[in-house]
Amino acid sequence: MRVLDGYVGRLDAAIVGSARTKADVLREVRHSLADAAEAYEADGLTPREAEQRAVDEFGAVAELAPAFQAELATSATRTLAVRVTAAFGMLVFAADLMWRGAPWTGPRPPALYTLLSDAVDRVSMAVAASGIIGMLALWVSARAGRTVPARTLRIANRLVAVLLAFVWVVGAVMFVWSAEMWEGALTWPPMLVGTAVMSAAALWIGRATWTSLRATRAQPRDLAVVVPASRS
Repeated sequence: MRVLDGYVGRLDAAIVGSARTKADVLREVRHSLADAAEAYEADGLTPREAEQRAVDEFGAVAELAPAFQAELATSATRTLAVRVTAAFGMLVFAADLMWRGAPWTGPRPPALYTLLSDAVDRVSMAVAASGIIGMLALWVSARAGRTVPARTLRIANRLVAVLLAFVWVVGAVMFVWSAEMWEGALTWPPMLVGTAVMSAAALWIGRATWTSLRATRAQPRDLAVVVPASRS
């Protein structure tokens, strides 16, 4: 199936998204082309002619790639919203457990430390809320068959990325600052477990953020598509 392989390979190079969703898209395209080619071959065409006819009728990669890219961008945005909601929804309530009952004593935190701590808490709640709103918005759009403008997805993803960057950078600074003020923090089990969990969550969300930013950046600016309800 050299003709089909070449077509799928060109489509693969033309679209950007999560590996799993992209593989699903390419698999469906290949199956559709293979089914069409088999039908043409049964009508008497040679295998190569049948594949070429199937590819020609399916459409040029340059014409179809934008629609597939829009689907991948929407799917990546949905994945990011789900991960943000799950991770920050848990961390907003679990963060205090890292400190509650801590056995060490030390100096009263300076005003700047308290200000940053409050800022991280508020931004974390905003991130969690944005994830919930994003999931609901995409779900409602899918149910109603409405279109999602590329610009909307792009702005939403960049805003979430900025908020996440703030939480991660300031959170890392506060962790180092806390360790300097309270040496016992580095040996307090809830702090160690919480740090490990938050680090894993950051990597989990960070990967989704990077994929979503790349997918929405590659999406044509003037293309709005119906949100696919079947993918996640």
